[in-house]
Amino acid sequence: MPSSSARPCRTCWTTRSTFRRRRASCGCACTRTVRQLEWSVRDQGPGIPDYARDRLFERFYSLPRGEGQDKGSGLGLCLVKEVSDLHGGQVVVENVSSPDGCIARWRLPA
Repeated sequence: MPSSSARPCRTCWTTRSTFRRRRASCGCACTRTVRQLEWSVRDQGPGIPDYARDRLFERFYSLPRGEGQDKGSGLGLCLVKEVSDLHGGQVVVENVSSPDGCIARWRLPA
């Protein structure tokens, strides 16, 4: 039977404290089974607009941010996807409801 652990890892604690400083709500988890490691981050923001879903992993693509926030470089998700692909992994970002927001999952072979 595969073993599984859903306790937060050091990266999750760092991510949570970063979002708390920005006053955003975020949850993250690391789960490991015999076959894969999954790191996920979920927020309670507005989600991903329909027009942006197909472009999320495109190099230099960045969504507009709220007032007073710097625009991103558009390289973060692109680099995660490239590293993931090189290691036989998978990156999925999708909208969720109850409460609204989005979740990003990064799966790598164990």
